[in-house]
Amino acid sequence: MMDEDWDNLLILDACRYDYFANQHNFDTTPSRVISPGKMSWEFMQEAFQGEQFHDTIYITSNPFATRLPEDTFFETRYLIDEWDDKIGTIHPDDVAKAAKEANLKHPNKRLILHFM
Repeated sequence: MMDEDWDNLLILDACRYDYFANQHNFDTTPSRVISPGKMSWEFMQEAFQGEQFHDTIYITSNPFATRLPEDTFFETRYLIDEWDDKIGTIHPDDVAKAAKEANLKHPNKRLILHFM
C-alpha cells in the first residue's frame, strides 16, 4: 500500500468496508483493500516494520503503533492521551482534528489516519 499513489490513507480498524461504504456519499468510490495482517500489530509489522516512510505522517489511535521504531515515518502522532472512556476508544473527531493540523503544518506530506 505504501507504494501506491495516494495522499491520504484512512485505516478503519475493525470497521467493515460494506458498512462504511453504505454510510457515506463519496465523489468517488472508496477502495477496499485486504489487510496484510489479521490483527493490528500483525498489520503494522507487515506494512511498516523495517521500512522508512519519511514522506508520510502517521496519525494513530491504535496503541500498538508505539511498538514501531520512531524513525519509521516523518512524524507519528500517537493519540492515546485522547482516550474517551465513554466510547471506549479515541473519538474519530480527534483523529480528524490531528490530520487537519498535520496537513496545515506539512501540506506536502502524505497522511495515514488510523481510526479505531
